[in-house]
Amino acid sequence: HDVKSLAAALLCARLCACHRWTWSVPSPEATAAVATAADGAPVLDVGCGAGWWTSALRDAGCDATGVDVDLNSRGGNRYMCSSPRPDPALAPFVQELAPEAIVSLVRGAAVLFFAWIPPEAEVAGAFGAYLEAFSGRAVFLVDDGDTRHSGGHTFHAALQR
Repeated sequence: HDVKSLAAALLCARLCACHRWTWSVPSPEATAAVATAADGAPVLDVGCGAGWWTSALRDAGCDATGVDVDLNSRGGNRYMCSSPRPDPALAPFVQELAPEAIVSLVRGAAVLFFAWIPPEAEVAGAFGAYLEAFSGRAVFLVDDGDTRHSGGHTFHAALQR
């Protein structure tokens, strides 16, 4: 009985942390892989949320910029509730932009980075449009590969093109 209670408490704590900060923790191995692939080219972290991955990529030596359509109310979807605004130190590197402005940035990007895209159709569709506009050299996606959890079928279909 105590083991079940502990497991439930740990799961709850993990979900609370994920909703507050990020669904995936940047590791040195992951950020080094992106830095190696970027080879000095700018990295665009699309859907950056609070900018945790943007910060970790910058710490790994990437020229990373994060963009998101709504940095104020990340609680607008069921995956990120009341996430803080980006760290003020990241302000020059994390921007809130309209989807059309993000598409313009994507067109000029060499490397795209995505982490845990919400699977709702309208959100995944916007991310699919970002992929369609991209002609750079590498796309990095951090998720579990299950379209029910991240990106949805629309995004994953665009990723395969």
